Amino acid sequence: SATHSGDGFFLWAGQSTMDSGRGGCNDNILFGNDFSYAPANGVEVTFSTNKILKNRIFECDNGLWGGYSYHTEIANNQFRNNKTAIAIEHGQYNDIHHNLFFRDQTAIKLWAAKDQPADWGYVRFRDTRSRNYNLLLNSYNENKIAIDIIRTDSIKIFGDRVSGTGEFLKIDSTVSHLDTSQDDELVDKFSVDSAIMGPIMDNPSDPFKGMSKLAGRKNILVTEWGPYDFRSPVMWNANPIDTGDIMLFDIKGPSGKWKILSYKGLDSISAETGTIPATITGRKLKGEGIDIDIRLEYIGDEITTQYGETISKGKPYIFSFQRFFQPIDWVVNWFALDSSNVAHGDPVKTEKVNQLSYAWWGGIKAGAQYTRFETVAEGIGNFQQGIYEFGITWDDGARLYVDGKLIIDEWDPAKYNFDESTPHRRVKINLAGGKHQLRVEHIELGGFAALALSIKKSR
Repeated sequence: SATHSGDGFFLWAGQSTMDSGRGGCNDNILFGNDFSYAPANGVEVTFSTNKILKNRIFECDNGLWGGYSYHTEIANNQFRNNKTAIAIEHGQYNDIHHNLFFRDQTAIKLWAAKDQPADWGYVRFRDTRSRNYNLLLNSYNENKIAIDIIRTDSIKIFGDRVSGTGEFLKIDSTVSHLDTSQDDELVDKFSVDSAIMGPIMDNPSDPFKGMSKLAGRKNILVTEWGPYDFRSPVMWNANPIDTGDIMLFDIKGPSGKWKILSYKGLDSISAETGTIPATITGRKLKGEGIDIDIRLEYIGDEITTQYGETISKGKPYIFSFQRFFQPIDWVVNWFALDSSNVAHGDPVKTEKVNQLSYAWWGGIKAGAQYTRFETVAEGIGNFQQGIYEFGITWDDGARLYVDGKLIIDEWDPAKYNFDESTPHRRVKINLAGGKHQLRVEHIELGGFAALALSIKKSR
């Protein structure tokens, strides 16, 4: 069972194959696994030949991404509620049979791009046309599109069961040699149930057992401690990007009772006691920022906290929900760098935001594409008196000033290996109540770029 993953299973042929067109990560078997609820791909297998048999892949962006796969068998799998169940670009000699598709937006999508990079070794040494598919004896149920094909040659499609599907076959003039006639030899070849001859496992685990209570991507909850494991109670804001006054909270965890001990930052709350699971609402206090602190008590089953501590059944346990947001009226300017990494002239781009959170792949776009640039962000915020933690994340260099004083100085990219991680620095400052001026400077010398500033209030 590898559910609720970013990718459930990821396989890549390796850089030598990308450069030479030879080799691959071949002859692997994925058999009888559950790869459901991945926000990206349930299974990704690329530039190789493999077998994907009898797996369950529900509610992913792509159930199976098989770019440049060849001589790959995809059979007896169950796909459900994926955006695309099977997506293969530039594939060749692939057999897709006896799969069950249910409520996927597109069940099977096959295609080739018009052009590929001329300097890429793989396409210089390999035939990468999309061609030679057998699609047969599959079951399509309530799919918007069953089969979508572009720029592909020599496809065999027959023997399918179709129920409640909007469009069975979507093709255009770029598709050639489509054959929908019955082929009894292929029926005989693929009608033998997929079986694996391999090592015998004593008492193997069942990847599909006991997963129903955590089914769905809705149960991917990432807290400050990492992915939530449902072994202790949590109060979760279910509408975090809603700009209205009402906040929606889910209270999740092991079976038990909860009650609210105290709360601040809300002028009302819909319930103060109940059993898990529960959903309640609260109305935010009017104001520029958000400073919410809710403390709850749980009594119920044995739990394991995020620290690994065991709390016995029936023993009270205190947990909380906190959210703080300090808006800053930022004016952000970007300047192009010259060959000496010095910024000159007017900004190439300007915008106004209330928080700094940027990540750039390939630079900034401001008419032209700038891969080397300097960012200068200046803003004023109205703070309550207290101790605040300022955290800055950057790539390649950054500085933070508060009221004209240099607080964080990380202007030397040579101090860090940016291939390994994006650095982050934190510092605590005691601020008097009132308005304070902030200035952030950032420099990017090429490649991936990042700049983010977090502001937290110490409790």
